[in-house]
Amino acid sequence: MNDSFGFEEPIIMTEDTKNRPPEKKKHEAGAIIAGIVFMIIIAAATVLVVFNLKGGRYTKEREAVTSWLDSMVEGNGEKFVNGSFCEPMMTALLKKNNVEKADYINAVEQQLKLLDIKYRKLKVVKKGATIESELEDLNAEIAKYTGETNVISDLYSITVKYEYKTGTSSSWVANEEEVEIYVSDGKCYIYSDALL
Repeated sequence: MNDSFGFEEPIIMTEDTKNRPPEKKKHEAGAIIAGIVFMIIIAAATVLVVFNLKGGRYTKEREAVTSWLDSMVEGNGEKFVNGSFCEPMMTALLKKNNVEKADYINAVEQQLKLLDIKYRKLKVVKKGATIESELEDLNAEIAKYTGETNVISDLYSITVKYEYKTGTSSSWVANEEEVEIYVSDGKCYIYSDALL
């Protein structure tokens, strides 16, 4: 405060004001705490991402199937998306070797969504028999990587029909194609596809 002559009045320090921490220290302490909380959040997010990418439950299986399909398609990107294995899409918990029609639909829907394809009127028109020769090769390849035998319990093809849109087009295009499905550990996955 200023006195009547314009000079600053001295601030008298009492015991109470001497012991009170400056406001600056309060702000610094708050910033440190906020920084620690932020670092904890970043660390937790990093652990989750690393686990999902490297330590997830099906990582070895994905690597095995990818390797096997790469050798089969020899870089043919038209048969498989990006020329390799499409990440397995878990659709539902199922009874082993007992996959219902709704689960086929769900598996294909997940793949279409992954590819960001607008679709409608999706239905299964045919289910083929188990592909025994490919099933044996696939299990043998997975066993080489994981040491586990008969990981895949069933492998078969289904034929689906649906309509889709591409880009900014306003018209729907009819499509029919064969999609292979496999069952592992009681779950239904897209094994390979030729979706667009």
